[in-house]
Amino acid sequence: MQTIDEDTRYVRHPERVLVVRLAALADERDDPFHPARKRQSLAALRRGLTTNDGWHPAVAQVVDSLFVNGTVHPSDERALFQGAALFGSHPFSVLPKPDDEGTQRHGQSLGRALRNLMSVRASSRGRDVTAERDAFDGQFEALLNAHPDDLFAHLRRTIARFHGTEVGIDWAQLISDINAWGSERHWVQRRWARDW
Repeated sequence: MQTIDEDTRYVRHPERVLVVRLAALADERDDPFHPARKRQSLAALRRGLTTNDGWHPAVAQVVDSLFVNGTVHPSDERALFQGAALFGSHPFSVLPKPDDEGTQRHGQSLGRALRNLMSVRASSRGRDVTAERDAFDGQFEALLNAHPDDLFAHLRRTIARFHGTEVGIDWAQLISDINAWGSERHWVQRRWARDW
């Protein structure tokens, strides 16, 4: 259920709403009678990967159809479109776990997901995790140093590394991080580096 801010009519936490609905698109068990429609929607999301910023009319159509009862604040749109396009290429999600008091803190960062990916790849190839990480260090450093306008291109290449695995990504957290990427304090980049 969407939570609408009654004062502004904008959806609160649109990244969470989007990810729950995108996950339903990826789960064919949810609607076994229309699996082709779901595959078409995921293919439409992947069209955003062919652009420089994730926006494509097909992506916008899918994303907009998922927000029926409210609108998304314009400042959130870019991150939502980029996250949706990236999700289309790797629809495996991991959800954040509540802390000891039952409240959800931050979700899993992309740095943590990449660390998990490197472990999976190393064990499947019979390699040391350190060797796997060393092979990716340069690309990860370029990702962390990316200008907000170039971030989507770096994320496209990074998410492509997950292809063929079932290592999940916390898509809501990634969308939130994309939205906060330009922060002067670079807290997203610092968190990813720490989790890596």
